[in-house]
Amino acid sequence: MLGCMRLVSTIVDMFLGCKAGCFTSISEQVGETTTTGASSGAGSSTSGGSSGANTDGDAGAGANGGSSGGVSSGGRTSSSSNTSGGISAGTSSGPVVLASGQTDPWYLAVDAPSVYWTAGWGAGTVMKVPLGGGTAVTLAAEQAGPAGIAVDSTPVYWADQDGWVASVPIGGGNPTTLAVAEQYPAGIAVDATSVYWTDFSSTTYDPIGGSVESVTKVAAPFRSLALYQSFPAGIAVDSTSVYWTNAGDPVAPFDGGSVMSVPLDGGTPRTLVSGQPTPTWIVVDTTNVYWTNLMGAVMSVPKIGGTPLILASTPGADGFGVYARRIPGAYGIAVDATSVYWTATGSNGDPGAVMSVPIRGGTPTTLATGQDGPTCIAVDATSIYWVNSGTEDAGYADGKIMKLTPK
Repeated sequence: MLGCMRLVSTIVDMFLGCKAGCFTSISEQVGETTTTGASSGAGSSTSGGSSGANTDGDAGAGANGGSSGGVSSGGRTSSSSNTSGGISAGTSSGPVVLASGQTDPWYLAVDAPSVYWTAGWGAGTVMKVPLGGGTAVTLAAEQAGPAGIAVDSTPVYWADQDGWVASVPIGGGNPTTLAVAEQYPAGIAVDATSVYWTDFSSTTYDPIGGSVESVTKVAAPFRSLALYQSFPAGIAVDSTSVYWTNAGDPVAPFDGGSVMSVPLDGGTPRTLVSGQPTPTWIVVDTTNVYWTNLMGAVMSVPKIGGTPLILASTPGADGFGVYARRIPGAYGIAVDATSVYWTATGSNGDPGAVMSVPIRGGTPTTLATGQDGPTCIAVDATSIYWVNSGTEDAGYADGKIMKLTPK
């Protein structure tokens, strides 16, 4: 473990030696809107995956990761009454703050009534706030290292990088531990019957120590779907397969990453794309897989494999910049029927942005700028939601949950 870092910043530390990426800065800044009556209390939260079949521990489209029986395990507690940083959303022509004062939030998921996220380290939390704004509610507190998050009709699921996967009712209650003795669970996704997650590595720098795991929602013994993976990070599922990114060996060349798939019931993992420079977050739709490369590209490939398509790229960052669309470095990713959305990081304290591009490629559009450390992102039918992890000057205690309507 690397202190209070999240998965992406852990990867960045290994590859680039910086917390929030070393990418092209964004000079244009557009402010965000906070309606009157906003509270500024401090709090922590957790987020990461997305709900339904096309989810990722970091980001997802439409939403895009022990003991059981509803008891608290290992000192982990829950509370449905703690409120922190709640904000009334209101109508705005720009980004709206749904929750502020969050300590190092990172991962995000969305369902019909709420936005869910994870935040903090050592005393981390799993949080939610209504889609329209309001009071932020703590669903689980005292989490060691909450990371990827996903949601379905009743529970919220998350991966804790201290070694377990857990759930809690969306209305609050006691957390249930679904799997323990993991090394570094990171991204998470769910379908109708099971929970899936990536275990980043057995040790921080073991190049083939990662795995992809699953467990049924009734907390049966979990099973390994793929072993000997090279730093698996983001994860997504559909009705037949699990998809994930392997970030690749941090001491090898930066193009050692891959995009993988395996049947839901296990089998031989299939390499969809190789030679990728640190792929991280991933989402899927009915025909394609989409992912971000930490070195700066937004990519897609058919689910059956084939030639990857560069949807957008930072110039020169990944070797594709000579003919690719030019954007700042890419992190979280989400997709709908027409567009791919992602968060773009700044560098050295410069602001980040939220961007989109047509689903088959084209000219990228900047949707919001001036964002402090944007990480995971999700979309629904009308809006975009993302996490601003905060600023180093504030000790990352000024994180925010953001919303932009219309998309």
